[in-house]
Amino acid sequence: MSKKAELFRSNVRKHVELLGMKYADLAEKANISRPYLHRMLAGKSQPTLPVCEAIAAALGTSLEALLAEPQPVVVPMPHLHKITNSENILK
Repeated sequence: MSKKAELFRSNVRKHVELLGMKYADLAEKANISRPYLHRMLAGKSQPTLPVCEAIAAALGTSLEALLAEPQPVVVPMPHLHKITNSENILK
C-alpha cells in the first residue's frame, strides 16, 4: 500500500470520528456501498479518484486535506515565570 493511500484512509477515519459520523452515513453521502467503504478503509480495495473526491465532499473537506500529512497541534501555554528565591509559593 502506498503512503498516500494510508494517509487517505487514516484521514478519512479521523474526519469521521471528529464529525461523529457513522460509516454507513458516509457511504450513503458518498454514494458508495458500505462493504466497499469498509474494504477500502481496511486497505483491501483501492478507491478511484472520483470515489476519493466523493468521500471528501461527503466529509465536507477537500481531497487535498485527506491526502495531507497530519500537522502537529500547537497548544498555547499560559505565561510561565521563574520563581525567585524571595517569592513564597505557599502564601
